[in-house]
Amino acid sequence: MEYLNWALMALLGFGSGAYGVLVGAGGGFILGPALLVISDSAPENVAGTVLAAIAVNSALVVWTYRKTGVIDYRSGFLFAAAASPGAVAGAMGVGAVAPQVFRIAFGALLIILAAYLALRPPVSSDDDDDDGGGDGDGAGKGGDGAKDDAGIPRLFAATVKTRTIRIAGGATRVYRFDEALATSFNVVLGFVSSFFGIGGGFLRTPILVAVFGFPVRVAAATSLFA
Repeated sequence: MEYLNWALMALLGFGSGAYGVLVGAGGGFILGPALLVISDSAPENVAGTVLAAIAVNSALVVWTYRKTGVIDYRSGFLFAAAASPGAVAGAMGVGAVAPQVFRIAFGALLIILAAYLALRPPVSSDDDDDDGGGDGDGAGKGGDGAKDDAGIPRLFAATVKTRTIRIAGGATRVYRFDEALATSFNVVLGFVSSFFGIGGGFLRTPILVAVFGFPVRVAAATSLFA
């Protein structure tokens, strides 16, 4: 029986990690609920275990993403720095919450996320915009490859930044977003991801794509890097 438990855990870790990496979320949103269901561990133990697994998976995958050139390093460092205080607070606070309350809150969070993903407009893959021509716009969003200002969520005009990501193989991604706004939401995200022990990718990646106009692969890679 013990061998079966180890095999189940290994299969669960592999499956959640593979799928999580595929969608740029790290897999914690799958592994966390699964461990809560099949084990009697305290919420803080589950959170710590899942975060440790996410850290290992993300480090390995980011090494691969680095070779393809799809990581927005500046954004990744800003997101990580903004999330750090909330992450510390979340880790300290999870032990103070009753296990039943934790499970209810976790379930509500997953339901909200599922509803958002199910109801949001479809997002086309940036693979469709590959031009393979090196310095082309490669973004499929107009002649300069950037979103119109009217479509950019922003706090101040001065905080809207343009990124140019040159992907291995010659394609280029150009996109604009409010750097301050995109960074600030990571403060709350840091707390949520650490408190529930599922990492921030499950929320960060879809928000970067749907709200801030990040190319899909750049959003996934940058989120894992952060």
